[in-house]
Amino acid sequence: MLEAAFADIDWPSHERSVNTFKDGPHIFLVKFLHGWLPVGKLVSRYDPVKYPSACPSCDEPSEKSKHVLTCPNPECRKWHAALKTSIWHRCESVDTDPALLDLLLWGLNHWLQGTPIPTHRVPERVAHLLHSQTTIGWDNFLLGRWSKHWTTLQLQYLQRDHIEVKNKNHGLSWSSNIIRLMWDHCYKEW
Repeated sequence: MLEAAFADIDWPSHERSVNTFKDGPHIFLVKFLHGWLPVGKLVSRYDPVKYPSACPSCDEPSEKSKHVLTCPNPECRKWHAALKTSIWHRCESVDTDPALLDLLLWGLNHWLQGTPIPTHRVPERVAHLLHSQTTIGWDNFLLGRWSKHWTTLQLQYLQRDHIEVKNKNHGLSWSSNIIRLMWDHCYKEW
């Protein structure tokens, strides 16, 4: 199962996003992508008294990289809203398939909230994408590890609806642009 999920990741989009990430230090990105950001659980190993492992913003006893992004405190919730609004605006500006945009925001929202995605509410034409991304993991979605089906379905939408195919609205440019936008938000939040 892991091999199939690994093979289903759109690695060219991920690579392009990494190579073009310029709005933050590259060392942040490396640590972010590998779960090595200096958060409570990691830094408390150096000096548990000086660096407690608990989240400073909520009651979580062991702050991990995922928790930094999903913390239920009000400031983090504002960040979630700003991230989703930015994604929505970017996707709207590049003629993103409305079904893909809905799934992108819906899946990300469920992951940030820690709730399961109700699969019965997904349009049939994107059901295989939901399954693929769920297998890869929605935590991996935020890390730029997208299913190959995102770009395929986006191009099919443009062709089906007779929308002019441009560099920014399909393929590597489309996906890596949204991935970088998410990383920019993560860096700014950090």
